[in-house]
Amino acid sequence: MLSSTLAIAHCVVAEGGIRPAARRLAASPQTLSEALRRFEAETTLTLLERTAGAGVLRLSGFAVDETLSIAFRLLCELAQICNVGYSPSEQEHWAATTGLNIDALQRLVLVVQMGSIRGAALAVGINQPQLSRQLKHIEEKLGVCLLHRSVKGVQLTTVGHLLLPRLEQLTNLWATLQGTGDVRFRRMSRAVRIGSILQTSPESYITQALSQVVIEWMEAHPERPISVRAMPADTLREALRARRLDVVVIDAVEDLDEFSVKTVLQTDLVAIVPATSMGTCFADFLKTHPLCLTSERTGLGQAFAQLAAELPHGIAQMPMVEIESLPVLVNLVVRHGFISLLGRLSAEYLGNQVRIVELPRKVPFSFYVVHNGMPSAVEVSQRLVSIFKRQSSSS
Repeated sequence: MLSSTLAIAHCVVAEGGIRPAARRLAASPQTLSEALRRFEAETTLTLLERTAGAGVLRLSGFAVDETLSIAFRLLCELAQICNVGYSPSEQEHWAATTGLNIDALQRLVLVVQMGSIRGAALAVGINQPQLSRQLKHIEEKLGVCLLHRSVKGVQLTTVGHLLLPRLEQLTNLWATLQGTGDVRFRRMSRAVRIGSILQTSPESYITQALSQVVIEWMEAHPERPISVRAMPADTLREALRARRLDVVVIDAVEDLDEFSVKTVLQTDLVAIVPATSMGTCFADFLKTHPLCLTSERTGLGQAFAQLAAELPHGIAQMPMVEIESLPVLVNLVVRHGFISLLGRLSAEYLGNQVRIVELPRKVPFSFYVVHNGMPSAVEVSQRLVSIFKRQSSSS
């Protein structure tokens, strides 16, 4: 199925017939009639009852009008992004004449999600050169470069980041209209993937929020898979950029300007020290205990870098062990005499395993939900924001 067929079907329904739609699109009635027949054959829907050379819109046409309208709007948005300066009528003409193969668009979405043309080709059962040609044809039709290709895999270009959410929504709309097809492939291409920084406790705010969003998603979309993975902040950012993740919960958002970012949790930093240790001065602990901390690319590391400049001379240069695993970091404090920093909420969940020591000044520390703009990612993000709000109001 071509995307232009969806645009034509929408115009026929919106205008109430083939001839008025042909006038709107400045196209021949025969072209529109042929496109409509293809749509009806693929969907087993009859939009127009043809009698004595005329066409009467059937109820099935009105039933799918909303879905077709959304698809048409998305296509016009594609036209606007790829052809800056197009008028609304030019956008509509582009939508009705630029035929993007929707099966190929589904494969493009899968390529971006997997970060590999080869992997996507294996997943859908075609050879890599064939899939590469399909991707190149999409780019030629759009007139833009969507993917950066390298030996390490593929990444979206700047315009690719703008277009892909719309292309994915378009494929989902077609799946809705079609009502049939390769269920296995649709499940792979429509799964929503969440990533989170590693947590210190199964009872932490973030762990509870992620568990709740899984439950809510499964209840609302039992046919749509969802996955949650925990990884370091650097890996989260890389996976989000490469479209291997749709939503991330993270504590550092530099270089993520192209994504939607929402602050969901605000706390402050505290030091955690061995439970049996004595003293209340953080600077003194730095003199007598080894420090372990996540890297400066994380929110914790960045916060300590700011704080270190305010500590007495020489203390900031004390030895530090860089740990990317929070469970390992906590274990070093609990069992091996290290000290570290955590957000207050995370530290409090550790209970009597550690002792909390206040820092010389209050250091704000935040967590964020970031998503890539895909419809499923937007919904998951909205659910997470709501869950975090409920947690905050009940605490």
